[in-house]
Amino acid sequence: MTDISLWFYEARRAGPAALTLPLLAAGGITALAMAVSATHQATTQAAGLTMVRLVADVLPITVGLAAAAILGRERLLEVQLTLPTSYPVTVRRRLGVLAVVALIATTATLAVLDAAGQWTHPAHGPLALLVPAGPAVLMAGAGAWAGARWQSAAAASTTVIGVWLGQLLVWDRFVGIWQLNKVLLAAVGAGLLVAALRRLSDTEQLLAGAGRDEQ
Repeated sequence: MTDISLWFYEARRAGPAALTLPLLAAGGITALAMAVSATHQATTQAAGLTMVRLVADVLPITVGLAAAAILGRERLLEVQLTLPTSYPVTVRRRLGVLAVVALIATTATLAVLDAAGQWTHPAHGPLALLVPAGPAVLMAGAGAWAGARWQSAAAASTTVIGVWLGQLLVWDRFVGIWQLNKVLLAAVGAGLLVAALRRLSDTEQLLAGAGRDEQ
């Protein structure tokens, strides 16, 4: 299997529903931006603030829910564990596909908002990617860790939503410096991703969890 076919295969295994979540969110935000432009309110402070919040809050949770869906999609775990490629490597590839899709969706959305004058955040250019990227890494880490821990897409999705609400209602209120806020979120998310992959390396725990699900 060539490198390209391998990545296409992993994208199919990740599931179209999971990979389209960030694209749908980006499409919705872009459509709203175009609607605002049509009403000649594109440069108002309120419109810009709304767009920043949508990018910073909505796009990340779609990434987290997609990560949870990817981990919960594996139904033949026993077969997966017998393959030459280790399960953590397979999961890392699928999450990598999700990261690429999310990056494309986010970059396109930011470009549209900036061109329309609706991006009022102080960060511009490549630095603006940090605004949604920090929370997105956290959500992806939470979804992957919960999926590895409970092997349930429903439990992992619930965890992502809980983490998302905690970030919006608690974290963002106390950490007002946006650079510090986003970097710390990304660091915690990266730690959760590492913890998830380590857990997926424990074959005994995975099989025990799969056995509980079948009972």
